[in-house]
Amino acid sequence: MKKYNFKKILITASATALFGQVYINPFNTDFRFTIGLIVMTVLILKFKDMPIITTTIITGIAVVVLRIGIGYMSGLSLPVLVQIYYPSFVFYLTYGLLLQIFSIRDIVNQPILLVTFLGFCDVFANVIEAAIRYEFINVTAKIVLPSLFVVGFLRAFIIFLMNLGLVFYNIIILKDENNDKIKEFLMLSSKMRTESFFLKKGMNDIENAMNKSYYLYNQMTDLCSKDVTDEIIYSLKQEILELSKDIHEVKKDNERVIAGIEKIIPVVQEMDEMRFDEIIQMLKENTENLAKMQGKEILLRDSIIFKNLSIKNYYPMITILINLLSNAVDAIEKYGMIRIEQSLDNDYLVIDIIDNGNGLKTSEKDIIFKPGYSTKFDKKTGKMSSGIGLTHVKTLVQDDYSGQIDLVSNEDENTRFRVKFLKAKL
Repeated sequence: MKKYNFKKILITASATALFGQVYINPFNTDFRFTIGLIVMTVLILKFKDMPIITTTIITGIAVVVLRIGIGYMSGLSLPVLVQIYYPSFVFYLTYGLLLQIFSIRDIVNQPILLVTFLGFCDVFANVIEAAIRYEFINVTAKIVLPSLFVVGFLRAFIIFLMNLGLVFYNIIILKDENNDKIKEFLMLSSKMRTESFFLKKGMNDIENAMNKSYYLYNQMTDLCSKDVTDEIIYSLKQEILELSKDIHEVKKDNERVIAGIEKIIPVVQEMDEMRFDEIIQMLKENTENLAKMQGKEILLRDSIIFKNLSIKNYYPMITILINLLSNAVDAIEKYGMIRIEQSLDNDYLVIDIIDNGNGLKTSEKDIIFKPGYSTKFDKKTGKMSSGIGLTHVKTLVQDDYSGQIDLVSNEDENTRFRVKFLKAKL
């Protein structure tokens, strides 16, 4: 038996024994009805990897041992207690055998059959226990049988309702938890791909620098000048050669980092596509969290016409939009609003990100997409932002979607970034 299964069995047996102390004596004898059976059955239906017969046997032993222990502490003799409570073990054993025979887990989605078979198992097992206790002689069958029938099917119906509640819990609560995990995974993957983008760009830059350095080295080899001594030329050549070696090492390190990142991103687990409204909802939640972290009160609104639009190439889109939304949050001092608007323009999906922040200066409009531009600056540390920047956002829009990004802004009006995605690339 697996260790994990045995833990579940012990939990089931313990819970049943404890709840078994909540009972009634319908015939003023040692025969009792308890809610422990309800607990055990619900757990058997819930934990499908628990063996039914083994579980009911261990549970029956636990119930009897607990009752004998309580009785012994009350001053009763051990032989008398065994005589009183061993029929309870027979009840649980019979009940478990019947559950196994009827394959009760296979009909859990058929309410009528489930209640019928559970009720029958309950009644039959109680009949066996009552017969061992001579209840039919002491009380008469006319009283015992109807009581067993009513209680048996009542407990069966309660078991059905509790199991139904667990099903709804799995559907509603766990679905929300899974959605949150998916969102976290998508955001993580998007950020990882952003870092991968940086490293790939850095590799290209390093490759170019290495080529230039090696070109200079070759040029220095052919250099002939009266003003430059052989020692100086040799020294410069060695320095340039060492620079090329160092740059090459950085390139190899970056290659290893990229390979590691690509392994971290589990491509096989990615969804084939996402609905556009799901992407926007996820980005809104992320932006709201970002605003709260910065102590800002920002209202987010969206105007999405084509909500069911399916996006297959959604990772770059998430990276693009999340950076534009992050810029919008940074542009707002304390209070403000960000709007996300969607429209179609012939072959393009158009997304507008609008904020009522400080806006951009007119003189900056022509340079915001150029390398090195940034408005994010920490006055305390002097460090620039670590975001990918509008230059790389533009590169993603052009490379991944054959699209374009434009700015409509005025210092006294809202800032609007308009991104056009070629629909064929989605």
